[in-house]
Amino acid sequence: MADTLLYIATAFGAIAVLSAMVGFWTQPDRFEKIASLALLAFTILTFCGLVTRGITLSRIPLTGLYEFCVALAVAMGLAYLPLRRIFSSVAVTLVLSLAAFSSLALAHTIPHSDDPVMPALKSVWLTAHVFTSIVAYAAFGVAFVMAILYLVKGRENPDLGRRYDGVGYKSVVMGFIFQTLLLITGSIWAEEVWGSWWSWDPKETWALITWLIYAVYLHGYRSRGWKGTKAAIFAIIGFVVVLFTLLGVTFLLPGMHSYM
Repeated sequence: MADTLLYIATAFGAIAVLSAMVGFWTQPDRFEKIASLALLAFTILTFCGLVTRGITLSRIPLTGLYEFCVALAVAMGLAYLPLRRIFSSVAVTLVLSLAAFSSLALAHTIPHSDDPVMPALKSVWLTAHVFTSIVAYAAFGVAFVMAILYLVKGRENPDLGRRYDGVGYKSVVMGFIFQTLLLITGSIWAEEVWGSWWSWDPKETWALITWLIYAVYLHGYRSRGWKGTKAAIFAIIGFVVVLFTLLGVTFLLPGMHSYM
């Protein structure tokens, strides 16, 4: 049942992306509404699919890369709701629907099992760790979207550019808070499972690098005047590191966090 809901959600995600693309080039108002409704259906169905999987497996469905990507798709879809009230732009709808759809599409390519999880993954601290990482990465994803939109459209319209820049900054602040919580809860879980707060595992190391990059962003934004183009470029670089931490490390630098 869960897989069926997620496949249906994927179809709605594709409709959202295609409608937004058509609207971007032809009739923004008409097709933006279609894309918005499709993205809402996508978010609801993806959430229901994730919850159904949790009920079926009798556990919180936040274990492994597959469930992480499904949950991240939900988070990106939910992030669109307040952003649509701020911008009501087909460009925002297009980029966010593409991000949410891509996350769920990626999940479909990841092997996953319905077998019981290993004891190390049955920790409340792991659940907290994964939850904070989902919120952090979704917030950094929104900042990335705002950065792209700023570079593509914001520099031509100063007022719109300031709004993209402001939302991007607030998203980084939120992401940084939850990235900090990610490191804290991850350390507690590591001590509980492996008997060590920090092991310089590749995933741990790159999570710390991600935190440091966004710390530099926030310092530069507040103290050095890194707004506009500089902030957008830094937000893009930061999100590339996020993607490497999430996917590159998982597949290229396997370590103690290599749970699929």
